[in-house]
Amino acid sequence: MPSHDHDLAEIQFLEEALHRPSVRHSKLAVEALLAKEFVEFGALGRVYRRPEVIDLLSQEENDTHSIL
Repeated sequence: MPSHDHDLAEIQFLEEALHRPSVRHSKLAVEALLAKEFVEFGALGRVYRRPEVIDLLSQEENDTHSIL
């Protein structure tokens, strides 16, 4: 597998990890996945910074509705 394909597979794996409740609800796991300068832009233009995302994800209920 070329290096580019391996890099893409790793990025996809890490991104998909954020969809697993066991990761989303673990503050340490999310901190390890998100870069210090992480910024998320919501569908309506709201800006979420790393500390806010970490707090919101750790507070999510174990259901199918996510905060972000």
